[in-house]
Amino acid sequence: MAIQNLEKIQRKDPVIHTFRPDELISNPEKVEDNYSIHAETHMAIGDTDKYYERLCKALTINKTTFVGAVVGDYGEGKTSFMIYLWHKCEDMIGGVKLFV
Repeated sequence: MAIQNLEKIQRKDPVIHTFRPDELISNPEKVEDNYSIHAETHMAIGDTDKYYERLCKALTINKTTFVGAVVGDYGEGKTSFMIYLWHKCEDMIGGVKLFV
């Protein structure tokens, strides 16, 4: 990891603003820019790759949808985890933007 990313991690707010659906529709670039910073500096707590592998298996091998829920108290990393999955899915499909 580059030293610039370590500085980004040190400066970033530990609680990530969760954008509302209407914000995603009206200003996807803002959401993309904001969440990209968090995706680049994501530090997993727990085995998040296990969930990513289940998602990929459902979509690519089983050819089905992936249904799940992310629950937890305020500040426990729900938005961070979903940004991580979004970023990994973009990587999986070759950088094609999922929302913008």
